[in-house]
Amino acid sequence: MRETRRPRGGRPAAALRVAIVDDHPMFRMGLAVAIAEMADIEVVGEAHRAEQVADLVSATDPDVLLLDVRLGDGSGLEVNRWIAAHHPAIKVIMLTMSEDHDTALTALSDGASGYLVKGTDPERLEHALRAAAAGDVVLDHDMAQAVTELAMTRRRAASNRPFAELTEREFHILDLVAQGLDNQAIARRLGNTLVAPVVAYTPEGSIDPPVGHMRFPGTISIPDPVFQQVLEYAARSLKQHGFKNVVFIGDSGPNQEGQNAVAAKLNAEWAGTGTRAHAIPGYYRSDPEGDAAIMMARGIKREQIGNHADPRDTSQMMAVDPSMVRNDKIVAQDATNGIQGDPRGSTPEIGRALLDKNIGRTVEMIKQSIAAR
Repeated sequence: MRETRRPRGGRPAAALRVAIVDDHPMFRMGLAVAIAEMADIEVVGEAHRAEQVADLVSATDPDVLLLDVRLGDGSGLEVNRWIAAHHPAIKVIMLTMSEDHDTALTALSDGASGYLVKGTDPERLEHALRAAAAGDVVLDHDMAQAVTELAMTRRRAASNRPFAELTEREFHILDLVAQGLDNQAIARRLGNTLVAPVVAYTPEGSIDPPVGHMRFPGTISIPDPVFQQVLEYAARSLKQHGFKNVVFIGDSGPNQEGQNAVAAKLNAEWAGTGTRAHAIPGYYRSDPEGDAAIMMARGIKREQIGNHADPRDTSQMMAVDPSMVRNDKIVAQDATNGIQGDPRGSTPEIGRALLDKNIGRTVEMIKQSIAAR
């Protein structure tokens, strides 16, 4: 393939441009139809052979390239490497018929921004396109865990030191195990950060008698001392592996006290070691009036804003992973559904505005905490 390049510019900034490379015409057609229904995303070109990719990207200047792993005249992996070398601004999402973890790791290490199984639902595809364009790496959670484990196994086979010789790209792949766009975006902006797996179970209220969120079916809670011990030993493990700053951020009110307590305990013990724990309580709803202003400027009424599953929570989930939002269940609060507020009118655009504000604030709070050591 020859290198060709067309200057970017002269197009609406809001439109996310997508090109498709796949040797199955019916599949390309299905992708194009699905993308046509997505707001501010357009298919700007298609190809079915590897040899056509250079002309395709030169003529269409895509932001994201959907690329089949196997093409009739060559390997999608080779095309991915060529794109990374000659058009690094283009984000590549590999498409495959099977969950081949080894191929996924190769593609990601060579510069791909995502790896999706064909048949992914339109909501997940839309999320993947927007996330890749924003600079995130896109994998389903199960695939992310498997790829991470494979990456670590390979590196440990070459050295008995944990995390020794990990490349910058492999550190980025490790971020995939994080659940939540906020954490990935914060880590990306800090520029030198590894996101540890999210602690899924947190204090949500007394179990018997049920208090707090435990009043609603489906909630799982753990005692605060158990939560604190998990945080403490996760932090101790990271210190053992050489990390100098361990940051706690939690997207739930009951998390905050435990995070503060663990950070205080570890910092007292670690004094003089060069390692510190940082609890960042300001990550969680530290600017409610600023959040309200963003929502109300986009059509939400103040009386709709609550404390759980309201327009703030729902809009952010729509922005992060729309497949997790059950649109037919978006109703106002009642005595049984656990909603506090009225999420009707929530939109991904509101969610992205809220996330961007909170990410920027959190990055600055983390930098200030580290600088104060």
